[in-house]
Amino acid sequence: MSSGSAPPVPAQLLLLDLQSDNPRKRMEAGLAVAKQAAIGLRHQVNLVDAGLVEPLVRQLKEGTGDERVAVATALSRLARRNPTGQLEIVVAGAVTPLRKQLLAATAIQRVAAAVCISRLVEGNPETQRAFSVEGAGRLLVGMLNAQTYEERIHAAVALGHLATENDETQARLVEGGAVEKLAELLKAEDGLERDCASFALANTLQLSYDQIVKDVAEAQEVDVAIQIWNNNLNGRKRQTMIQPKKNPKFFFRSNVSSSALNQAEDT
Repeated sequence: MSSGSAPPVPAQLLLLDLQSDNPRKRMEAGLAVAKQAAIGLRHQVNLVDAGLVEPLVRQLKEGTGDERVAVATALSRLARRNPTGQLEIVVAGAVTPLRKQLLAATAIQRVAAAVCISRLVEGNPETQRAFSVEGAGRLLVGMLNAQTYEERIHAAVALGHLATENDETQARLVEGGAVEKLAELLKAEDGLERDCASFALANTLQLSYDQIVKDVAEAQEVDVAIQIWNNNLNGRKRQTMIQPKKNPKFFFRSNVSSSALNQAEDT
């Protein structure tokens, strides 16, 4: 009797297909890696140990647009909550092609890159530093203005992970206008979009999520909230200050929830 699901493809067969000259085989192997890595940490570790990272990163550099989407998804799942996998992927050379993919012609490629960066930098100071130095933060800030909802929420989550407990990156993001753009997202109709923006603001400003909600509720205007945050930065003797801009009033509509952020990261 069938169990209803196919057994995992052996890692060595996936490795052979990833090294194939056939683009279709390579893409199907990338999709299979993503599917198996999503099962759990043990599968992630086994796939990384089998040597799949290097050919995946090669595809990220040299593959077609569809291949790069599949590969970015596979790498993001190999990296999720896996510090060893995160570091191995970065050392294999994934930083530059992922940064370039943030500028790709299609939204699906840009979203796949943002999600992968988010997973690679989550809770890992070494990988955070690698992406920050490469300028990924500036490109993610630019994505906050994107036309598509998916780009905006995943850019915000990636910025939040990139900034976590990283003073240098926080300063770069403040200088690059991240706070103003994230504050604009607090006016969104969609609660998840507001939650993702608040998550990124909290980590960029070294404040709790609850404090961000409180400040916005009291301020009601972007410039007033920015002044509150500037006062906070000044009180901590931070050199980088947010430049106030004239913006219409905004109203924060929902409380932050960890389940909402998990929903964004699983999208």
